[in-house]
Amino acid sequence: MFQIISDGSCDLSTEQLNKAGLATVPFYITLDGKTYQKEGAELSVHDFYDYCILHPECCPKTSMPSVQDFVDAFTPYLEQGIDILCYCITKLFSGSYNSAMAAKTLLQEKYPDREIRVTDSTLVTGLLGIFLMELSEYARKGHSLQETWERGEEIKKNAVIYFTIENLRYLAKGGRIGKLVELAARGLNIRPIVSFHNGELHPIGISMGRKHSFIRVADIVKKALKEKEIDPSHYTFALGWGFDKEEGEPFFTRIRTLFSDTYGSIPDFVPIQIGATIGVHTGPYPVGTGFIEKA
Repeated sequence: MFQIISDGSCDLSTEQLNKAGLATVPFYITLDGKTYQKEGAELSVHDFYDYCILHPECCPKTSMPSVQDFVDAFTPYLEQGIDILCYCITKLFSGSYNSAMAAKTLLQEKYPDREIRVTDSTLVTGLLGIFLMELSEYARKGHSLQETWERGEEIKKNAVIYFTIENLRYLAKGGRIGKLVELAARGLNIRPIVSFHNGELHPIGISMGRKHSFIRVADIVKKALKEKEIDPSHYTFALGWGFDKEEGEPFFTRIRTLFSDTYGSIPDFVPIQIGATIGVHTGPYPVGTGFIEKA
């Protein structure tokens, strides 16, 4: 018997976590640079985005779960004789993996007969979320920890997200791009189009205006599905948004129409509200879609 655990960057709701039998270790968020709160437990995603909108000058930041946080999350399962399969956000974004590995080292001596496997998922946000949901279902079918881990290593290779954000202000605040680039993009009303795969962000285009950025992302998704020869029945798809789900509805409608026209049916998209761990970099208005092969 084993338990799948993730850091809080997977952005699954409490209902989704409970239904899948998953456990998480939350990140910490600071809005003022001084006081850190656990995402979800002490600061809701809605309150985080609401604060950012009401205080546009703020520069929120995240802090990874501590070693003790992972120790506290692992211990109850180990005490019950349950092994641990833990996935963390891509190491390129955070040191969460290192905290989890340090917790494993501390606990392994006390529980030598238990397996604690910590893995860099190479994934983020809802892509990590649907990955975990797939592995949870795979494990429920009777697969061992080793088999589940091996299948996870396979399906994460082709996982991808395509998304757009309202502007580059938060990326500039976080030092991810230069201030001059951000000012130029703002002046030209440019909206960036970005993909995420293999653990990294990849700028893949720009669009003039918010509504047109939705069209561009949908067109890019359509092209990717064709090039990858995707059979929707073999994949799980997600639709993600930040603060305002309603604002993203035109994009979601376009994606659903794309599937209806191309494949004759619409998948049951997993709804994902993109959390603060990624929201500190994207700002309140990321909108996109992602997919991963079924386990």
